[in-house]
Amino acid sequence: MTALGRGRPSFLRSDAYVDFLNETHPELEMSRVRLPVPSYRTQIILKDAMRPGSWLRQIVSALAPVLPSRPRALCIGVPFEPYDQTHLLGRLKDPASFVRACREQTLRCGSGLCFFPNVDPSHPGVDALEREGFRIVPSFPDMRIDLDVDSFEGHLAKIHRDDRSGIRRNIRKFERAGHRLERLRSGEEHAELFRAYRTFQERALVPWVPHTVEYFRRLPEMHPDVRVHVARSSAGRLLGFVVNFWESGHVQSGRIGVVPEYDRRDSVYFRLLYRAVEDALVAPSARFLSLEPTGYRTKRHLGARRVPLVNLLLGASRFWRAALTSAPLVRRFLRHLEDPKTLERFY
Repeated sequence: MTALGRGRPSFLRSDAYVDFLNETHPELEMSRVRLPVPSYRTQIILKDAMRPGSWLRQIVSALAPVLPSRPRALCIGVPFEPYDQTHLLGRLKDPASFVRACREQTLRCGSGLCFFPNVDPSHPGVDALEREGFRIVPSFPDMRIDLDVDSFEGHLAKIHRDDRSGIRRNIRKFERAGHRLERLRSGEEHAELFRAYRTFQERALVPWVPHTVEYFRRLPEMHPDVRVHVARSSAGRLLGFVVNFWESGHVQSGRIGVVPEYDRRDSVYFRLLYRAVEDALVAPSARFLSLEPTGYRTKRHLGARRVPLVNLLLGASRFWRAALTSAPLVRRFLRHLEDPKTLERFY
């Protein structure tokens, strides 16, 4: 597979990307050896997907200190970008053999649960895996912007005039402060990138595996399709960053970070978000930009649409096999992930 028709391997679907994640996040134990798709191990924090303020989340939070440990799962795919991992289903030629291998590897690595996140529920591979024992539960939907115009002004023309006016006000506020945008091609400022990242990571409602300083040191120069743009003050100080990955047929937006002093100041966050769209619009052959979940209201006002996704769960241990017999009840507790108003209110 080539990236954007330019003859280079697609970075996010390459062995080099898996190796990069394994080297920068060794605790994940990334592997390509025993399954036909990448895998990693991490803790699953069950309350993260539960609606904030719900009685169930409060109960789980109260019990957390007395539980023996957070469950570890063998996760299929990669822990970060791309968010939608439906493409991996196309690599599973024999679902029954794959499920047997998942059970064996899950138990071998000391886990009881196998977790296959963020796939398109309409893909035929989902039904095939469900027949073999995986259980389907809702996931956080992706937010995507269709790249069917030639410029950012063309994109703004498609959205509501009030949203268009708000975006232009944010851009003017950023520019009046004397800030500018530029592409970063070196990891020399990795400490500031990590500091900007921590601003958002530490208050995330749905925290995930944290990035490391080494990740940001190597990322800007990792591959031509990894595009790190930064906001700078008139004095040249790094204020924040946004990461885009140019992929085959689309652009995947990774992280946005803003240093604490400029968090909610001078519209730095919003200007970086708009830069993600501007960058995606110049990517050859890209059909859409994935902005990932959370910030649902902000992203809708920017012209993004929700794309429903599901998670697949497989019990390998006796406990998890029994627990997942109640998958319909789990789906009921997670039904807020399918409700636009709830997503915009809490996430």
